[in-house]
Amino acid sequence: SPLPNNAGGPVLWLDEGNFSAAALNQIYLRTLMNLPYYKKNQNLLEKGLSVPGELGPISLFTPVDLLICESNYGCFDIANELKAILPEKDQNLISIYDAIAFLGIDEEVQILNEEVDMDPLLDQSRSYDRPTFFLLYLNKYTFAEDSQDPINLMAVLELCTADPNITILLVHEQDILKGGCKFDVFLKEAPEKLIHEPYNLFKDIATKLFSEPEYRIVSLKLLLGKL
Repeated sequence: SPLPNNAGGPVLWLDEGNFSAAALNQIYLRTLMNLPYYKKNQNLLEKGLSVPGELGPISLFTPVDLLICESNYGCFDIANELKAILPEKDQNLISIYDAIAFLGIDEEVQILNEEVDMDPLLDQSRSYDRPTFFLLYLNKYTFAEDSQDPINLMAVLELCTADPNITILLVHEQDILKGGCKFDVFLKEAPEKLIHEPYNLFKDIATKLFSEPEYRIVSLKLLLGKL
């Protein structure tokens, strides 16, 4: 990792697997930056440090379909971030679709990334020629009664959780300025029908999403690793 811009500020300590490795990287780097030798030779630190447990580059080896629901505000930005951290030559391996259209709730499929050419006559609803995932962005607004168009999101979740061909990717926002909250909130506000059998919306562990750049890249890599 490059030299931190906020080298004088505090380090948010996260004692959680790959996140703790990223925290240690910051601590080690800031310590070395203040040693006389490295003050004179800062160029030796410009390429960053290698800390055991850190995630390296994540690659995709097969195309995947990533479904989102536009009423799940913020999910499209996260989907694009996932594409952006891939090497440019591999970014077209992730195709982002509007889930409502893809699942046949609307009359035609709407592909949300223009790089992939689709035959408009091809019925893509319920067509799984590649791994298919639904990205659910969890914050305090996701299941709130006054959230934007919650009915559509609930309909999509019901279809996706009931479909064995679709894997749910849970992303848990950690920044309170972006609606971050405790996971218990989702267990209280999500429709009870989706929580229990046969849907089991929360059966998989959610990936925590941080705003701090050093941790956000870890979150995105962890998500990519699930694709």
